[in-house]
Amino acid sequence: MRGYITPGRTIPWLAASFALVVYGVIFWMAPLQGEDFAFARRFAEGDFGARLAWMLQKWPDQFLHWNARLGEQMTILWLNVPPVAYLVAACLAFVGLHALVAALFPLRPGWRLRLALSAGLTFLLWPAFEVFFWKTANAGYLHPLLLNLLCVAAFTSAPRVRRVADRGGYCAGLCLAGLLAGFSFENVPLAVAAYMLVSWALLADRRHHWRALLPVVAMVVGWVALMLVPSTAYRRSVYRQIYSVGDTDLAYYLGRASEVSLTFLETAWPLLVASLVALALLVHWHRRSRVRQDPRVWWLILPAVLVVGSVSAAPYTEPRAFLLAWVLMLAIVVEAAYRLWCGGVLGRVLVAVLLVGSLGMALKTLSIYRDVAAQFDTREQRILDHLGTSECGSKPGLTIEPVTPGYPARYFNGRDAWTMQNMLVFESYYGCWLKLDGADG
Repeated sequence: MRGYITPGRTIPWLAASFALVVYGVIFWMAPLQGEDFAFARRFAEGDFGARLAWMLQKWPDQFLHWNARLGEQMTILWLNVPPVAYLVAACLAFVGLHALVAALFPLRPGWRLRLALSAGLTFLLWPAFEVFFWKTANAGYLHPLLLNLLCVAAFTSAPRVRRVADRGGYCAGLCLAGLLAGFSFENVPLAVAAYMLVSWALLADRRHHWRALLPVVAMVVGWVALMLVPSTAYRRSVYRQIYSVGDTDLAYYLGRASEVSLTFLETAWPLLVASLVALALLVHWHRRSRVRQDPRVWWLILPAVLVVGSVSAAPYTEPRAFLLAWVLMLAIVVEAAYRLWCGGVLGRVLVAVLLVGSLGMALKTLSIYRDVAAQFDTREQRILDHLGTSECGSKPGLTIEPVTPGYPARYFNGRDAWTMQNMLVFESYYGCWLKLDGADG
């Protein structure tokens, strides 16, 4: 019965269950903001025909003219289904994320306990919650990341790589996942493909298992296809203009690398410190032969470094671009926590203290989002109360104010500035002319 819930594993499972409940509650109450209004429309309950018609119009328009990434198309889907359906999908993505974190380290048994520890530690260590609770980022980044993690997990041990090569159906499924994963991000797929290639190269009988390279090829094909879509080049050009990118010489890239490094450290330093401590413990146990690890586990640093470094090629730095690196660091912490929990009373006490701290952070985050939701709901109710009135139906329109809760970006990275700069999108969503308080008529 090892790996199942037992009295000695109650605390991690209670922490994981509490984290999932808090996650679901926050996701439900989190307001629409920023680009959400560009993707979503307000539909009457049960009006599935209108929802489908809007999505069928929006998908090709977004694909051809701005962003073809798989996550962008998933965002259009989930923001236009009934909210409860998106809630279920978001909660499944949360569980899927931690299930894959638990699966990255190939040692068995203990997958279930690793899953519980991963979920339970989320609110303590996760660097930025926008990929959970900002609706656009949840669908656009978290959901497609699961495809990339699926490919990584399939290559973290020699037996796993051989299974990819030896099982035709499994290999075909992984090729499909790799193709879609390649079409999901500009910076993640090549980092993941590099790891998969290295993992295969570490096989002594790699030539015999050449079919394991097929998912790697599929991922690269997906990435190349994304790069060749005209909207990808157009979006890059627009951002270069917005950020006034001129000559991209060595000095430019050194400056970008410095900015990216500082942003990464500022947003993820608690997780980075925890992962370095955890890594030191794992290396120590490995050398003492207490827990031997497949060498591919140490190679997980490769995609993490490549993902962070690749952001230097972009004209701006968004912390959510580091998402894969965060997940891989969390996996290292989870593996060390699992070994501590299984190692004796002292280790369990230490991990239990961390889980209790994570529960406290979950409650703090819940309190923050209650306040945030109340502020956004107040403004939305003002708009809804004026629908159909002369003030809302003609210019200069109903006066509204920006919502600036003022919380740290780790908890709430407000996108209301984007909303106020794209007022036409906001007006289209509500069907109401709006005027920003203090702006000229």
